[in-house]
Amino acid sequence: MKISIAPLFFLLFLHIHCSNSFAQEPSWSVNPSDFQYSMTITAFLNIDGENLTNTNDKVAAFVDGEIRGIGNVSYNKTSDKHLVYLTIFGNKNGEIIQFKIYDSSKDRIVNALHTEIFDIDVSLGTVFQSYCIANSSLSATAKLLNFDFKSLNTKVRKVDNQLFISVPYNTDVSALTPVFSVSEGANVFVNKEKQFSGRTQHNFEQPVVFEVVSQSQKTVSEYLITIEFISFTSNIKATLSLENPKEKNKIPVVISAVFDSPPTNFTKENILGSNWLLYKFHKITDTEFIIEVLPYLESVPEISLYLSESKPDLELPDYPVISNTFRHHIDTTAPIIKNITLKKDTNKEYFEIEFNEEVRNVKITDFKLTGTLASNYSMLELIPITDKKFNLIVETTSDKKGTINLTVNENTSISDVSNNLLLKQHTDMYYLDMTPPTLLLQDIYLEIKTNESKTISFNDIDKGSFDNLEIASIIIDKTTFTIADSGTNSVLVTATDSVGNTTKKTINVVVNENSLSINDSEYSTKINVYPNPTKNSFTLKSSSIKIHAIEMYNSLGLKVNIQSKNSNNIEIGTLKNGVYLLKIHTEEHGIIVKKIIKK
Repeated sequence: MKISIAPLFFLLFLHIHCSNSFAQEPSWSVNPSDFQYSMTITAFLNIDGENLTNTNDKVAAFVDGEIRGIGNVSYNKTSDKHLVYLTIFGNKNGEIIQFKIYDSSKDRIVNALHTEIFDIDVSLGTVFQSYCIANSSLSATAKLLNFDFKSLNTKVRKVDNQLFISVPYNTDVSALTPVFSVSEGANVFVNKEKQFSGRTQHNFEQPVVFEVVSQSQKTVSEYLITIEFISFTSNIKATLSLENPKEKNKIPVVISAVFDSPPTNFTKENILGSNWLLYKFHKITDTEFIIEVLPYLESVPEISLYLSESKPDLELPDYPVISNTFRHHIDTTAPIIKNITLKKDTNKEYFEIEFNEEVRNVKITDFKLTGTLASNYSMLELIPITDKKFNLIVETTSDKKGTINLTVNENTSISDVSNNLLLKQHTDMYYLDMTPPTLLLQDIYLEIKTNESKTISFNDIDKGSFDNLEIASIIIDKTTFTIADSGTNSVLVTATDSVGNTTKKTINVVVNENSLSINDSEYSTKINVYPNPTKNSFTLKSSSIKIHAIEMYNSLGLKVNIQSKNSNNIEIGTLKNGVYLLKIHTEEHGIIVKKIIKK
């Protein structure tokens, strides 16, 4: 079978010709007067990964095939970029804009990959971070992959988007040449000026911000480059210790720093730590130095000190450490009793004594009992729990009410580890009460309909319960009821006061199966209740229904007493404000329920 080549060649030519549009400069035009609004775009043009730079290159914006804007490529000297300043016209927001790019070097028109939405008076893109109009996806990654300096021995330490570069001491950093690599297609800028790896110099006496702009110019990442100076010879070590161990509480604290070999350019900038001020710093020999510091006694009594190759930023303390960490505790503050609490459990009664720090020489004879019940109590045993907490076991021979207090004797020898004696202070007095709470409760009646539940609270059943101190907790063993609980339910109420005395009492919760709900039958509308809402009284009136009896219930389903001047006028002035239900018994139509509001 023969295959004709000519037709295939013609089809291939036609395909290429159609995908690149016509092979001549397009005669695009737009009439701005046809439109009410506009938006602007500062963009660069890119075809197949190459930016267009010819001033004959251009772009046109289309909405549904209609030209809305045209822009030619022009050179921006300040940014060294070829840009298009495109104004797009329209009459309403939300129109979808498509772009066509004309490449004059290849005399072709291509469709841009992405579209935009028309937004009145909006400006997209800037000279520095321009809008991308391209026929293919460009990278949006903007990362500084590597950074160093040309012809210089350095150490690079990266923390997030900050680079700390250590250079030898006395290095001239006023004209360093960075060597770097970035994400594919990305460019680097300093103060909006383009940078070239291995060619552009900068003064790094102060930190310098490098901006990395992605190939698509959608992403800009900032990197802060900071120079640090290495002060010591590599691998040098030092040992820190108290100059005179017998002078532990002497101020200033005198510390000896001994190096294993003579350090180069050792200064106070290499002394780091916390909770101290440098007082003196002087050299004894080539390998021995004396460091004197003043502690912050008002804040934290412990100081820490160590040596590092260079002074770090306080938020980035990960410089090479060349010494041990010297820690020193200076304590001139007396210990105190943090808390004394009288407690009970099933087997014993005791005072829990807690100090603010580790204490020594704590004996039972350091304490005494005071208060109206002191003669009824005996101290039996002092039990250490931790180095700061002790339990003093006591015993009482009386159940009287009164006060009891535990204090420290004047001649106590309790002290902290630095031999500071315990500070004299007042402690809390405890009132002892053996009387349980008094529960004054009432039974409650609930009307519940099918598929309904009701919940009671202590306020619903309380009639003035009280305690000598305060009722700390109330437990009701059953609070939620449904139609399944119809009848009389025994409910246990338990009250506990603040010192643990307990009272229990049982009440009755009566659940009635008969629904008490708003009647929406046709007969309900034939009985009028007015005025509603009302303050003192209301009237029932019906021309067609004979009323036999009236009952009134509150929102808890409890029946309330009402008075009537006659069969239809009801007095409710003595009732509390709220919503009530009227249960109206009729001769022909049974029970009809209406709602009345007392205000």
